[in-house]
Amino acid sequence: MIVLYFNEGLDFQANMLVYMLSANTVVQLITILGLFWKKSMKEKLFQSAITIFQLRPFVDCYRVSTGKADAEHTVDSLTLMFVNKGIEMGTEGIPGCVFQFYVLLQNPVLWNDGGAIASILVSCLSTGFFSVSERRAK
Repeated sequence: MIVLYFNEGLDFQANMLVYMLSANTVVQLITILGLFWKKSMKEKLFQSAITIFQLRPFVDCYRVSTGKADAEHTVDSLTLMFVNKGIEMGTEGIPGCVFQFYVLLQNPVLWNDGGAIASILVSCLSTGFFSVSERRAK
């Protein structure tokens, strides 16, 4: 969407999406560094790189699915995944979905691009799915 907005001359709107993505990354970095404070500097840098390169959802899913546990973590893998998904939903998912819908309503030319509508649908569905999912006890 960012590239589409820049191509359509909607620089302010594209920058707003970049700001939302940046806010998500910064808040996740602060959270990850807080949760991994007992770890070595090498591990903190590794976890920070995972967050900066937007690989956090994949790594969290892997850790939860394999049951990988670490005694030095302050929370378990499932809780960490839910915390990160909550941060993503609050800083990027919901605001991004609402903002993209607003931009779509303000710019009728975007109705011709299936990517704009698909992006809104995917944002709404993924945010809705996470918001109704519940944590099951092990």
